[in-house]
Amino acid sequence: MKYRCNIDTKSSYVFLLIFFMILTSSVKAQENASFSGTVVDEGGEPVINVKVEIQPFQIKPGGIRERKIMPHLVQHTDREGSFSIRNIPPESIKFVIGDDDTQTEILSIELENLTLYPEERPPFKIMLFSLEPDAKIENALIKVKTKIIPQIRVRVVAADGTPITDSQVITAMIRNDIDGSGSGRSRRPRNTDAEGYFTEKLRIDDEPQFYRIAIEYDGYFTVSDPFIPHKGQPMVHLLLKLNDKPIPFDENTPERVSAEFNRLLSFTPVWIQNPINGHLYKKIYCHSIEDALTQSNEEEAYLVSINDEIEEKWIKNITGRSKYLIGLSEMNEEGNWIWHSGEPVTYTNWGKEKQLKDNNNVLDYGIVDYHGMWNILGTTPHTGFPLMVILEKEKTKENKQDRK
Repeated sequence: MKYRCNIDTKSSYVFLLIFFMILTSSVKAQENASFSGTVVDEGGEPVINVKVEIQPFQIKPGGIRERKIMPHLVQHTDREGSFSIRNIPPESIKFVIGDDDTQTEILSIELENLTLYPEERPPFKIMLFSLEPDAKIENALIKVKTKIIPQIRVRVVAADGTPITDSQVITAMIRNDIDGSGSGRSRRPRNTDAEGYFTEKLRIDDEPQFYRIAIEYDGYFTVSDPFIPHKGQPMVHLLLKLNDKPIPFDENTPERVSAEFNRLLSFTPVWIQNPINGHLYKKIYCHSIEDALTQSNEEEAYLVSINDEIEEKWIKNITGRSKYLIGLSEMNEEGNWIWHSGEPVTYTNWGKEKQLKDNNNVLDYGIVDYHGMWNILGTTPHTGFPLMVILEKEKTKENKQDRK
């Protein structure tokens, strides 16, 4: 009898436990609410793939406090703009539309014969209300004003097509207004995922713009073709393949990387003719004096010579308010300034920073600073590379000077 009594007691405990679980589950099923509807824009068209989120909060003395113990309930609208969120606890909730990738405002929420409007102050993407146990809100119509912020989704692969996975890459991006009225640059590290992808947000202004993005990884580089995000386009997909010739390890400095980014993202350099003297000029970037001389030799040109104020003002139309290297140097003898082209020095525009008494036994080059004054490379505070360089050559005959 003692043994049987123990069995009955255990059976009773098991029965009570099962009954309690069923009862609790039933109560929860009855208590949880649901919310479904459609998100449309101002013109009544469905808004696709916008985030709809239910966040719990509690009203306590001192104001509204979010509850952290319940996870937020999130969905994205389908191709008809519809959503359906279930198992919502019967309590006060925040109804949130949009996320960091969209600029979204709720204009109204229509619930049968009731229309709700947001407050008159931001944020306009949140509505607060409470749900009764087992409440079912169906066919709600949420009107919103939204501006999609497009992104690029980039897959980075090596020259042989192998994805660069779980790695940090450096991205540099340039955007330009199509009419040339404005531009912008950004540079930042990004981490690729297990398949070699990363995403980057794009800034969209009112004027049409095109973008280019360059990537550096372990001395290897790649750059995209120009692309224009279309209105309402949420994602631009790019596959970028790194080159097969990296920067040598001993030359892989931040300055050299910056020079390569500038070179890749610049407009294709073109020769521009000066109508006054008939010479051709081109704007390039270099990562060292030696690089500037090498590029000038490859172009059968020389670093620019500035022979008068008129020529200097014309060159400013090419450079804008930028610092750039000129062909004036002491490369042969300290204190003996000569032009790279071999022309005589007939004009100078030295600024206050120029050291008139050079006793440092260093052969210097001249640069034009942001204020348009000439200074010595190394004594001006703007000494870092990459540096803009202006090349010059005659249009009709080859330069026969030794440019080594």
